[in-house]
Amino acid sequence: MSRKYFYLLTAGLLLFCTVRAQIKKGEWLLGGDLSFQKQDNNPVAVNYPHTTYVTMAPSIGKAIGDNLVAGVILSYGYTKLVQDDGFNPLYTLKTSDYGAGFFVRRYRDLGRNFSLFLEGKLQGGYSLQKGRYEGSNADYIDSKGYFIYASMSAGVAYRITHRLMLETGFQDLGYAYFGHVKYNAGVTEKKGNAFLLGTNLNRALGNFGIGCRYVL
Repeated sequence: MSRKYFYLLTAGLLLFCTVRAQIKKGEWLLGGDLSFQKQDNNPVAVNYPHTTYVTMAPSIGKAIGDNLVAGVILSYGYTKLVQDDGFNPLYTLKTSDYGAGFFVRRYRDLGRNFSLFLEGKLQGGYSLQKGRYEGSNADYIDSKGYFIYASMSAGVAYRITHRLMLETGFQDLGYAYFGHVKYNAGVTEKKGNAFLLGTNLNRALGNFGIGCRYVL
């Protein structure tokens, strides 16, 4: 870890240790998050993919302390990758992920209806993937699998009314992932495991999302 990221992490931990009450213990929060990311083939290059990511995550939580919320979350993610020859599509790969899990979120009141938040999540889920070459009626890749995913996110919340909050944040600043997959590639059937541990600090703006919360 670089010295710059160490200082940022230390400052963040100190910030969240001194919290003023904004969300009261016992209150319920109903809401969800939506994120979108698109990577284009620019400049145009052979075999360079266009990729679109969309994720949705409704959630419900309860304040187990002032400004400290714990709850459950459902999630759906969709990824579409299109590879072309610089002009026309050649190959399309679509992935759908369905998940459920738990989250803990800490808010820090900034005043004037603004607050910062830090959230940790642990999720498990099921993944489907299909890949097809242009002009073919048969799937070249057809896979199914499961995954376990832990991540840390951060952002800013604005209280529009006493009960309605709008949030923006940076998703998966740090994450750990384990997945198992069974797939067919052409006539070959394979199984495999994957483990990833990483950070998106160097491309936080590419993992930007928006969400809202309603205080019950």
